[in-house]
Amino acid sequence: MERARPVESGFFPLDEELGLLAGNLTPHQQESLVRLGVHMPFEQARAMLTALTGVQVSEATARRQTQAAGQAYERVQQAQAQPMKGKKNEQCGCRGCQPPRVPKGKRKKVKPVEQMVLSSDGVLISLVGGKWVEVKTLAIAEIETDAQSDALRILDFAHAAGYLSEIATLVTAAGATLAPEWVAEQLHTLKHEGPKPVLAEVAALREQYPQVEELGKKATYLQKREQHMQYPAYQEQGWPIGSGMVESANKHVVQARLKGAGMHWAPEHVNPMLALRTAERNESWLEAWQQSSEHRRSQRMQQRIQRQQSRYQQVLRAVQCLVLLLYTRKPRPTKPTRSPSAPQHVGPARPASDHPWRRRFLAKK
Repeated sequence: MERARPVESGFFPLDEELGLLAGNLTPHQQESLVRLGVHMPFEQARAMLTALTGVQVSEATARRQTQAAGQAYERVQQAQAQPMKGKKNEQCGCRGCQPPRVPKGKRKKVKPVEQMVLSSDGVLISLVGGKWVEVKTLAIAEIETDAQSDALRILDFAHAAGYLSEIATLVTAAGATLAPEWVAEQLHTLKHEGPKPVLAEVAALREQYPQVEELGKKATYLQKREQHMQYPAYQEQGWPIGSGMVESANKHVVQARLKGAGMHWAPEHVNPMLALRTAERNESWLEAWQQSSEHRRSQRMQQRIQRQQSRYQQVLRAVQCLVLLLYTRKPRPTKPTRSPSAPQHVGPARPASDHPWRRRFLAKK
């Protein structure tokens, strides 16, 4: 029995028309699996997909499909963030990476935002190999108020409170006697009267204990940020003075999925998961999945074209080598021909009748 010839991956032309992705799952099943993998560990996502749809997949499939969708969506966002030159993005030509085109008659006028809040914070994520990496989160919100204001930098009130508490600990260790409610009183003053009286109190402690080097660093830190601690004015204008907004975003977007018990992530898988988590929490999942799927189909088409071009180049090189071989091949040497006057011998020559070989050994008498 002969062995079967090896085969290569192929495609069915109808796959492109139906918008199918790589794998054995339908687009809806893939989307359901990826969306579950964004919310829960991959083993739980696999079990949940089986319980809801009856489709059985492995944990590795759930992980692979979720990571592939996240990586595609991350590339889409990176391409859209690049400067646009002409009509197409230089990073990627697929439709998913291009900003949506809206006809002029259907374009809506966007009301300009008068005030917005940008709050950033970080959280540590455990990586494979015992390393840790900080993930930065940026929360953006609109302030609904009639007050007009330029861009402001506000020091998180909880951050300032932490510095005041550390200052109290340092001067107490140096021998100072502070009232138990000293920190609470300073925070109340800072929040309702402003930073000036609080900084004066800190400066007095710094002069009293100049030998405490760390006390001087923390006092300098607060003094340089006096303009960022005008909390009474900020509250009057409607600005938040705390970082609860971004801390909540860290909790629900990052920690809820990436900081589970025993979880360790490869560095290249962190951003793709965060891209999908952000889209899910921003209620823009359908748009994100469409762009991710379009990018994956475009990449698969490009890979198919590259394989075809590679095969064409191989065949072309083989034909070129064959033609070169035919043109450079030396002709075989031909045997010399005899002149017409020379006797022609066909087969071996026979001896004459009187040749000694033809005589009998014993003559008859």
